[in-house]
Amino acid sequence: MCIDPFSIGLTAASVLARNKANSAVYDAQKKKSDAQARRNAGYQAEADTVMNQELLPGFTRETQEQVLGDAQARRLAESESMAGGGYDLATAGSSSADYQSELAKLISDKVKEGRSQAEAATKIGGYQDLAFNNSYLMNDSGMKMGQIGTNSQADSAILPYELEAAKSKGAGWSMLGDVFGGLGSIYSLGGLAGGGSGGLGSMFASKTAAPIFEKSVGAGMKAPFLTRA
Repeated sequence: MCIDPFSIGLTAASVLARNKANSAVYDAQKKKSDAQARRNAGYQAEADTVMNQELLPGFTRETQEQVLGDAQARRLAESESMAGGGYDLATAGSSSADYQSELAKLISDKVKEGRSQAEAATKIGGYQDLAFNNSYLMNDSGMKMGQIGTNSQADSAILPYELEAAKSKGAGWSMLGDVFGGLGSIYSLGGLAGGGSGGLGSMFASKTAAPIFEKSVGAGMKAPFLTRA
């Protein structure tokens, strides 16, 4: 079986060009994918920051107790400021000592009762304030993380189009591989091997072309279709 170096060369050139095309496409697509991965990591870092620095710290036991205590203390102070300075016994005038003593006891009891009710109300109100604070914290953090997620999804949606566009990076090499492959197929069918006048076969058989192909093939191995006129 006679080995045809020219046919082998066309096949090798076609394979090499197509490999170059695949490599160019791979490099371009990998660049786009790596860039997307870095952006996704950035979005994840943003979400982690919101979660770990804004949301979770607000729900530790220490923070919850502090928020509750501050809310109850604030409400109690407001309640006492609205209560006024109390009742002045001097307004009782010439009332008897027994009457004034009884009145003082009554007022003291009422003040204690009112303070007790105020304290109970402030405790309940403090829990309401805590619930509101927790709701606000979750809603605010949720909105921030939701926006981050929306941005990430919108960004990732572009990637398939970027990968498709990256295929054009290997278009030149791919076309060259097709050309070499087509020439190889035509030659194998005899389209280029004919020695007829004016055909491509006559060009390969010319004195000018013969030394070039002989040199490229190597010493001691000549393409069988090359002849000297």
